[in-house]
Parts: sequence; structure tokens; C-alpha cells
Amino acid sequence: MGGPQSAAYSQFKTYCCSAYNILRKHYSMIMAVLLLMVDASIPQVSVGSNPSASSPSNGALATDPRAELIKVQDKFRLDLNNAEATQYIQNVIADSVGAIFTN
Repeated sequence: MGGPQSAAYSQFKTYCCSAYNILRKHYSMIMAVLLLMVDASIPQVSVGSNPSASSPSNGALATDPRAELIKVQDKFRLDLNNAEATQYIQNVIADSVGAIFTN
């Protein structure tokens, strides 16, 4: 992309912020679809779908998919208006630059 000071990177951040606010606008539909997927026992969102999370050999317990959906909902930051959400996602991007791992 040409680095953090490039025009392409700036455009990338703009697209990310726009996409984030569009997703936030439609969060209720997104959450409803995810909940339907859990209720339908779709493996990718059901208990035990993450082998490392539910493997008895590593001592981890499988988590309730509905509890995981709350974490997804929290990522939408519905407590923020669009301008604040834009600043939030810009901070997430800035914190992620050069990071080896993400949250």
C-alpha cells in the first residue's frame, strides 16, 4: 500500500471506517443471522467448532456460542456515534500497524 503515509493507505482507512459504520448500521440483522446460525447448529458457530477451544487435551472448555455473540455485539461499539466510531476504528487500525497478534 505504500506505507502509513501513502494515499493508498489513507484510502484504505477511509474504506475501513465506512465499512465499519455500515456494519454498525445493520448490526441487528447481522446478529439475527448469527443467532439463527447458532440455533441451526451450524458447525462454524456452534459449541466445539474451534478445535483448540474445545479440546480436552489442552484443558480449555468449549464456550457457549451465545456468549461469544455478545462479544461480537460489543465489537460494534453501539455506544458511539458514527464520528466516534470512525475515530475508534482508526485507533484500532493504528494500534494494529506493526502488531504481531490481534485481539
